[in-house]
Amino acid sequence: QQSPDKLDAYWTLYECLVTLSKLVAPFVPFMAETLWRNLAGVFGPRAVESVHLCDYPVANTDLIDSLLSERMQVLRVIASLGRSARMNSKLKVRQPLASVQILHLNFTA
Repeated sequence: QQSPDKLDAYWTLYECLVTLSKLVAPFVPFMAETLWRNLAGVFGPRAVESVHLCDYPVANTDLIDSLLSERMQVLRVIASLGRSARMNSKLKVRQPLASVQILHLNFTA
């Protein structure tokens, strides 16, 4: 018997792959259709016949975590500043650094 966490992970992966097949259908129709048939086949005759007959996915804005989005924006700025500092010092991105110190006065973890 599988744990509930494992089943939740499988369902999340399934939802992601189904949504991905809908998103890429206009661009790579044959790959999207193959993915769709392998995923939707578990529902048998109740499944929609083709990914191209499905509605295009719409974002659910209620699921957006604004605090997480703000923190990711801060991380993007930090990464950009880090790349800029490396470029100014003529250090390659692949070259590891001994240490990096980041000070952010207005950030609460």
